[in-house]
Amino acid sequence: MLGQESYEDYADQFHELIAEVEARHFWFAARRRVIVTALRRVMGELRCRTVLDVGCGTGFVLAALEEAGMVGCGLDASLAGLRKARRRVRCPLVCATPGDVPFQGQFDAVTVCDVIEHVPDDVSLLREAARAVRDDGVVLVTVPAGPSLWTTVDAVSGHKRRYTRSSLLDTLRAAGLRPDHVAYFNRALYPVQLMQRLAASRPRAHMDRMGLLRRALAVPAAPLNALLHVISWVDAELERVPLPFGTSLIAVAHLSDP
Repeated sequence: MLGQESYEDYADQFHELIAEVEARHFWFAARRRVIVTALRRVMGELRCRTVLDVGCGTGFVLAALEEAGMVGCGLDASLAGLRKARRRVRCPLVCATPGDVPFQGQFDAVTVCDVIEHVPDDVSLLREAARAVRDDGVVLVTVPAGPSLWTTVDAVSGHKRRYTRSSLLDTLRAAGLRPDHVAYFNRALYPVQLMQRLAASRPRAHMDRMGLLRRALAVPAAPLNALLHVISWVDAELERVPLPFGTSLIAVAHLSDP
């Protein structure tokens, strides 16, 4: 049976697990590709543009931003995550909570990737993160989508909620941001991931929380993983087709006019 510990009790173990799988798992590769593409679409050339990755975790997304030529900085509350990030990136790393960002008006872009669903007050966290962006800069946010996809995996991952496009728009606006682009992604994989999550969320006897997470985040067998990589590429190419579902949402926003 699952224990009573909170996410904070095993957050460091969670970062260790993420670092083990994200370089090989199709989902993590697809997400960071979508993030870089969205920034390029809004900002144009990324080389030499500055970015703060709030809640950078193990630095997987931050490394992709550096590879795209951006001058990065990572911020995370987990020393375990930052130690993993240090092996991947050259840029400065700051140990601080996402709700206490020690920068103001210094970055061309701020990314907040799969972070705001972990806190009770997502609006305050976004407002705090947005303080670090310049007046003409952008804030990029990704979140898990589809309240109907909620399973035990969300709970043990420390999630407080999953979003709809409408609820994410409301959150961005309440934080003083002007959404320019909000869209679902991982749409083609929605049925697959729905079945996977439902299967993974059924706790087995004596399975602890980390055991459940290891099962949910297991890298698919190589042929299947390769196929899902291809499907995620096709899904990204069809992003401009407005479909009202997906397993994740991405938003790009500017600061609202004073």
